[in-house]
Amino acid sequence: IILALFFLTVSSAYSLTLKECKGLARKNSPLLKEFFVNKEVNQREITNLETLYYPQFSLDGQATYQSDVFKLPISFPGVNIASPDKDQYQAALTINQTIWDGGAAKNRIDLKKAALLLTNANLEAKLFKLDEIINSLYFIILVIDKNIEMLRVSRETLESNREQISKLVEAGASLASNRKSIEIEILKLNSQISGLGIDRTTAAASLEYWIGSNISANELIVPTAEVPQSLELFRPELAIFDANKKMNSEMQDVAYVSIMPKFAAFGKFGYGKPNQLNFVENEWKSYYQVGVRFSWQPFDWFNSSREVEIAEMNTKNIDYEREDFVRNIEIAALRDKNELLKLQDLIEQDKIIAFAQKEIADEKYLQLAAGTVNSSEYIMEYNKYIQAEISSAINQLKLEMTKINLLNKYGK
Repeated sequence: IILALFFLTVSSAYSLTLKECKGLARKNSPLLKEFFVNKEVNQREITNLETLYYPQFSLDGQATYQSDVFKLPISFPGVNIASPDKDQYQAALTINQTIWDGGAAKNRIDLKKAALLLTNANLEAKLFKLDEIINSLYFIILVIDKNIEMLRVSRETLESNREQISKLVEAGASLASNRKSIEIEILKLNSQISGLGIDRTTAAASLEYWIGSNISANELIVPTAEVPQSLELFRPELAIFDANKKMNSEMQDVAYVSIMPKFAAFGKFGYGKPNQLNFVENEWKSYYQVGVRFSWQPFDWFNSSREVEIAEMNTKNIDYEREDFVRNIEIAALRDKNELLKLQDLIEQDKIIAFAQKEIADEKYLQLAAGTVNSSEYIMEYNKYIQAEISSAINQLKLEMTKINLLNKYGK
């Protein structure tokens, strides 16, 4: 039991699944960091808009000298009305407080929130494309590994056959050329295995780049998938369409409130010479002014109505784009479904062909050992058998890859 647990632990430590690779690729993507940055930016933008509800302060001051000042054009006996000095000074604190803005600030905040949804939806769509890359690289490595495995098995069989033929050659029961032909075929297999090893190293390096992890010591597990009869679309691009529609809806609201009346309270507290509210007081005086301000632009030459119409038309275009997107997915999925049927049929045929070809190859080997055929005939039939085995194994991998690609098209 202890040994079994030990080997199970070692085996699991060196295995890597397709799902794990996708998760690592997502974590390793720089795009993932944008979610946090976008959230922080959006929070600051919303905070800025929320301050529109707070009192707004402004402090103004000026010192001027003017060439002329106001003077009464008439004079009254015994009454001396002094004119303001030509040098004048003013300092004032002005406070404005929004009472009601028709919902303009709130709608702008909602628009910013919708913009964040759209930005994040686009990021999710970009990250989703990683799945296609990882799927491709993962199965390329699996196909190479399967080829190498089958070629090694073939090499072992030929090496065993060479040993048997060598004994026959030494006994004078077979020609040395038969042994030489098998040795040449073994060399060819070594060359193929070496070339495939280089291809695997290249593909593994690409996968390691995307997932940010070393896979040289890991065994890639062949994934299996079940395709249900009916598939529902869960692609992240759908969230982009929904977020765009949400943006257009918020833009309509912004256009609506642009013609709403607005109310605000204000206050002005100043100190200057002369008194700004009573210019007759030509000395340093403090003053204040408070009140309520109302503004309304009931007619804007139908600009807001046109903005609403533009948003509505853009929403229709989004629906058309969504429909086209779904249509393209269904067409691509139909090709995959047909490919599944074709591969299933090919796998069944491959099994029959491989079994029959193995019988032919075994028979040729017995004839070679008996000296009734030469090694070329045996090697030709044996290669056909190996190719049938490789074709069967590769088609099985293609079947699983097609299933996963089909599910991936639906966002699963």
